[in-house]
Amino acid sequence: MADQKQFFDKYKDYAIASMVETGVPASITLAQAALESGFGKSKLTTEANNFFGIKTPGCPSWKGKPAYNIYTREVVNGKDTGYNADFRRYSSPKQSFIDHGEWLKCNKRYSKLFNSYQWESWAYGLQSAGYATDPNYALVLIGLINQYRLFEYDKIGKQKIDRRNLQWGAI
Repeated sequence: MADQKQFFDKYKDYAIASMVETGVPASITLAQAALESGFGKSKLTTEANNFFGIKTPGCPSWKGKPAYNIYTREVVNGKDTGYNADFRRYSSPKQSFIDHGEWLKCNKRYSKLFNSYQWESWAYGLQSAGYATDPNYALVLIGLINQYRLFEYDKIGKQKIDRRNLQWGAI
């Protein structure tokens, strides 16, 4: 449990920065990063700084390093299936966190999610839009967010967004 807490402490600032830049709740970003990366221990994360399992190419704006090819497993038509796939490779964890939000923004299937900072709506919305193949994906995210009180980081992100908007409104 201490390792998991250290994971969130280490990456919370990247998730908050992504929330301010992209509008994805920090709690969602952190829960997805923890789940998709095995709390930072997956081979994809340790060798390619990819915390979210984002495949290539995705958004046309992505100009990252060459792809990282690795074996992966997904549920396809109700069956656990394994295959090799090309994933994005990042120069740093921060780049992965920011790109995660940008990737969600550029994919139209997630556009409805950006009307709110409500993390539960985001969890169910990600699942229904097909982010992951696990039929329990939303419940797993919600469990992580509640267990580690990740929603507290959304409050910090929202305060930063509000301050930024006030500054911009004064110009």
